[in-house]
Amino acid sequence: MVDAENKTVLGHASLAIELGYAKCRARGLSVTKIRHCHNRMLIVGYLSRIARRGMSVTAFWRNSHEPLTEIIVSFKSGEAEPEICMYGLPSIPDDTEPNNGITLVMVNHVDLLPNLKPDAPANDLILQNRAVMLDWHERSLVDGIEVDSELWDRLKLLATKMLVESSEDSRQGAGAGTNDND
Repeated sequence: MVDAENKTVLGHASLAIELGYAKCRARGLSVTKIRHCHNRMLIVGYLSRIARRGMSVTAFWRNSHEPLTEIIVSFKSGEAEPEICMYGLPSIPDDTEPNNGITLVMVNHVDLLPNLKPDAPANDLILQNRAVMLDWHERSLVDGIEVDSELWDRLKLLATKMLVESSEDSRQGAGAGTNDND
């Protein structure tokens, strides 16, 4: 278990992933938890690198803000494109408490893929398989990526909060807030 101290996953994910990778190489399976982190979707790039090094990896987490969603990101060993499943829960389960962590499961001898239970909720379901992701990648290389100007301005604003030149002042308060919506 790694504590990210309420910071972005970008600051602590590489350590946690390398720890999981080393344990999995030695034992065939590892489960690593990163607690107290935000911007969890940004872990996907790190996971892709692990998969290309011959490891199957699945990450999952629950966003406990409204609407309650669960996200599963899974890579087969040797492949750079993930399977992604995100779905909303119709009601908040009794055992749900604020959750700002992520769980990583790595194996070096089988493939892990997201698979919803037959009775899992189907509302707001997003399921992107490897073929769709690969097609998007190929099309973006040819056509480029169209980004709405309002969204681009919002992304630039968020980047100015997170990406600053390192200095004494920047270490005292730069970066996003403490949740995924900052």
